[in-house]
Amino acid sequence: MATESVKYLLVGGGTAAAQAAVGIRELDKDGTVLIVARENHIPYDRPPLSKGFVKFQPEDPADIESKDSTWYPQNNVSLRTGTEVTRVDRDAKAALLSDGSTVAYEKLLLATGSTPRSLDIPGSDMAHVFTYRTVDDAQTIREMAKGIQNVVLVGGGYIGMELGATLRQLGKNVTIIHRGKHPWDNFASAITGNFLQAYFENQGVRFLMEDEPEQIAGNGRAQTVRTKKGHAPSADLVIVGVGVELNTSLAQESGLSVDKGIPVNEYLQSEEDPSVWVAGDIAAYTDRVADKRWHAEHHMNAKWTGKQAGRNMAGANEPFSQVAYFFSDMFDLEVVLRGSPGSVHSTKVLGDLDTANFVELYSDQQGVVRMAIGVTRDNERYGAMETALEKLVLEKRNARDVTPADAGLV
Repeated sequence: MATESVKYLLVGGGTAAAQAAVGIRELDKDGTVLIVARENHIPYDRPPLSKGFVKFQPEDPADIESKDSTWYPQNNVSLRTGTEVTRVDRDAKAALLSDGSTVAYEKLLLATGSTPRSLDIPGSDMAHVFTYRTVDDAQTIREMAKGIQNVVLVGGGYIGMELGATLRQLGKNVTIIHRGKHPWDNFASAITGNFLQAYFENQGVRFLMEDEPEQIAGNGRAQTVRTKKGHAPSADLVIVGVGVELNTSLAQESGLSVDKGIPVNEYLQSEEDPSVWVAGDIAAYTDRVADKRWHAEHHMNAKWTGKQAGRNMAGANEPFSQVAYFFSDMFDLEVVLRGSPGSVHSTKVLGDLDTANFVELYSDQQGVVRMAIGVTRDNERYGAMETALEKLVLEKRNARDVTPADAGLV
């Protein structure tokens, strides 16, 4: 097929690419923009998939689109769905697409996201066993949920806990199998993790902790999950949420270095190729607030890095600087995490766990707040808490001096 040329080629069909197009159009109204999306959908936001969408709130996938479908033609942004960039020739500044076409570019954004890990155990390829990432996954599972009763979730991270809460609200028997000692053990302390487990158990969710599945058994489809500790919960549906693998192979095959993501400078620009920017899960950036290099796998990171990369592609030259922001809704709980997980020396709890209205501060060896988790059932309080926790991390407050009012609790 014929070669076409664009000024901006955005690879990846998620929130980061959509926001990059927004950022570009804020500064460059005329430069040609093409988004290449592997999925057969225009970019959409993933957080609703494990929350209200499974309950048909909203029912229409169009209601979770990152930008309304009319935004793209109105802003002269081309969108090619169901298509994948299979190769990038950085010397020629050209990309080969899965439909056989070639696209020449001046500036390239890599925002290829990540892929859920699967289980490598007998029966993991059975029917009714799913990983969970796309709107197609969500639509399949919410239809299945109408006719099944027993759900087993493997993994006690964001996906497992959010889906566990949602499916329990739909009246399903929910079992969560988690290899750690408490939910969210990759980033939260036992205080918050044990609180969440107890809260879920009071809602009827069953946990099998410090355990792992060793076999999924059934007659043509999943019916039972057998664990290493000898448990065998019934399973009409098994959903696996055990982390993701970064989609960095395209970058690596183009000759870019990969080290827990694709290293970028403060402008989200490749350290090896000034015509390449990176956003979303795969961007390994230097966090100017946390004083470390890392990559973040969450919606707000994709949104923020996408827009900033787009603006910088259009000439803004603005350093990326945000306090990392993770959020979750489970049952009637609203949870916010601000800051960077890891390298935590101690924690401090403000507020009241019994009433589900508390903040846990995570500080380094000097007592400086590096991360904070806030939990509430009060929607009005959530906004104040989220802003207050950002300020604590941004200002590098010492945990011993932080009061409940400082944390947005009063």
